[in-house]
Amino acid sequence: MQTYPGRDPLAEALAGEITVRKFRVMLEHLPPANPVARELDSAWSQSEWLLWHIDSRVASLHAAFSSALRAKGAAPVEPKFLDTPKSRADPAQKARIEQKHEAERADLMSVLARPDPR
Repeated sequence: MQTYPGRDPLAEALAGEITVRKFRVMLEHLPPANPVARELDSAWSQSEWLLWHIDSRVASLHAAFSSALRAKGAAPVEPKFLDTPKSRADPAQKARIEQKHEAERADLMSVLARPDPR
């Protein structure tokens, strides 16, 4: 975590030098484009996600407007959305990611379940 130069919050949390709450707060207040957010969410930054949402809204509005003005008996227009990194992931990759997250959760819970060293 290079956001906190001269410190290693993970090592401090595991050694009991800082509380789990303080560690959680440090993680929550990392900048949006940090490696933790990219690993948990996707390779897209916050601005890329905002642009995708804008494009999706415009596509929905275009489809609704086109459907309202279509000829009688014509099929309604369906919006065409851009792919996201999550929609492009294959099922095997999604399963691997889920297994990885489950293993990380189990490791974290085992650390949190340790008795207080004090």
